[in-house]
Amino acid sequence: MINISLENIYSSKFLLDFISHKSTMSGFHPISNTIGNFKKEIDQKFFSSAKRNVLTQVVSKQYLNTGLAVPKNLIKLTKSN
Repeated sequence: MINISLENIYSSKFLLDFISHKSTMSGFHPISNTIGNFKKEIDQKFFSSAKRNVLTQVVSKQYLNTGLAVPKNLIKLTKSN
C-alpha cells in the first residue's frame, strides 16, 4: 500500500486546512469534520418540502440547459429522508 500526502492531491490551502482540522477553520465550520460529527449535523438539518421542490426544479432546469439527461435519482431530493 502506498501513502500519498494530501498536499500531493489537493492544491487548495482552504481544503487542506479543513481536512487537517486546523483551528483557523473554526470560523467557517465550527464543528470538527469527523464522520460522527457529520452524522450529527445531517440529523439536525431540515429542509422543507418547498425548498426541496425548488432545488429539484432548478437542478433539472440546469441539466436540460446542458442537453444532458436529468439523473433519475434527482427525484430523491424531494423526499425528506
